[in-house]
Amino acid sequence: MQKVFVYDPTASDKLSSVRGIGRYLQILKESFSNEFVFTSKIENLKFNENFKLKTENYVFVNPFFNFLQPPLTLRRIAKKQIAVIHDLIPLKYPSHFPAGIRGNINIILNKFALKNYDCWV
Repeated sequence: MQKVFVYDPTASDKLSSVRGIGRYLQILKESFSNEFVFTSKIENLKFNENFKLKTENYVFVNPFFNFLQPPLTLRRIAKKQIAVIHDLIPLKYPSHFPAGIRGNINIILNKFALKNYDCWV
């Protein structure tokens, strides 16, 4: 059986836990609290000395993938990885939503990080 880890940063940000993506995550928790492991630290995943997962049956879901924020990780941390991308408006209309220098660097890094994901929706 596969173990599913879901990234959940709402534990440290109480406001985001009840609105937007946090509400979506709250529904996931209510529906899959017994099947999924919700964690705010990806360091909780068990790695061996070569930074490979000890268990090959891990699935990692990142429901907070945001191109303008620094990437969560630049390497593969599970056998299967899924990214949920909620907002692509700044990429489609860059003149109305300028990213700035840091934002453009994060966009490049996130495009590189997205290559480690098996599926993005």
